[in-house]
Amino acid sequence: MTNTFETLGYSIDVLDPITKKYLGCFTLPTTEQIDQFGYNSRRLEYLDMIIKKGTKKVKVQGDYILENQVLCGRVIGDRFKVLEQTHEWRNQTRR
Repeated sequence: MTNTFETLGYSIDVLDPITKKYLGCFTLPTTEQIDQFGYNSRRLEYLDMIIKKGTKKVKVQGDYILENQVLCGRVIGDRFKVLEQTHEWRNQTRR
């Protein structure tokens, strides 16, 4: 699979292990290499740090569910060509 967007970094979402509610997130730089994203990347880990939820900062300490998300930036290459390819792909799947 080719990457059409530049990667700005990675966001790690923190979820409550009992209620599965979103508590906040923290970011990692692009120097880290992460293989899985989304629901498949969920794992239970011990955290002792400060995370952000909007403009608020929350201190978490204990076991929490973590989920990886990629932060995408600009389109790599010609943006009109990428847009044209996505329209062709969409029209093929509708037939």
